[in-house]
Amino acid sequence: MDDSRPVLYINVYLKDVKEAVKSQVEEKMMEKDKPLVPKRLRARVAKGAAKLASDLMTAAKLAETMSSKMSEEMPQKMLTKGLTVQVEEVYREGAYFVLQMQVLKVDTVILAEAASIKDEEGEQESWLESALKYCLKLIGSKNKDSLETKYLPDIVQSKMQSTMGEMMTKELAEKKMEAEAEVLPEAKQARFFYSMLKQIKEAEAAEKAKGPKGPLGAIKKKK
Repeated sequence: MDDSRPVLYINVYLKDVKEAVKSQVEEKMMEKDKPLVPKRLRARVAKGAAKLASDLMTAAKLAETMSSKMSEEMPQKMLTKGLTVQVEEVYREGAYFVLQMQVLKVDTVILAEAASIKDEEGEQESWLESALKYCLKLIGSKNKDSLETKYLPDIVQSKMQSTMGEMMTKELAEKKMEAEAEVLPEAKQARFFYSMLKQIKEAEAAEKAKGPKGPLGAIKKKK
């Protein structure tokens, strides 16, 4: 990453992922083509396997997988939208991880095409599309490279921070994960980071104080 340019920090904390794991495993098992096995039996087996998987797959294990996957897939997805970004993991402990992201280039051709499509469909232009058209008209094609690599990346990145966290939290909820996502600039990251660590430790301490569940836990508490 370019140390002279600003970055965004993507904070993700997975509170509870059991329902998400259950749902994914159950769906995959029911999708398998097994004509010789009655559907009702498959459903029972799928539920059992889903329960076992949810017990084995902790939030911390899923956070490790998600962090790696997001670091690889986010740049690929954003490239299709005209954004060249770099994403890397900078912190992970338990169910909490932090990714660092930097927008390196904004492809004006791809964005202009998107703007053209929206115009044809009669949709309202976004702030980015309007700004792009204005800048291209103002500076001309000769300064296109400077616009794409120096000016627009910082503008796009600053706008992403206000919408990205809420969008990610919503997507995680749709996948049946109880999670929090917060996207912050460098100036706000440190305070949020240490506050987040404190809250997580307090939550873990409170959970530990409850002791083991079930009859054995009740006996231990009496002692």
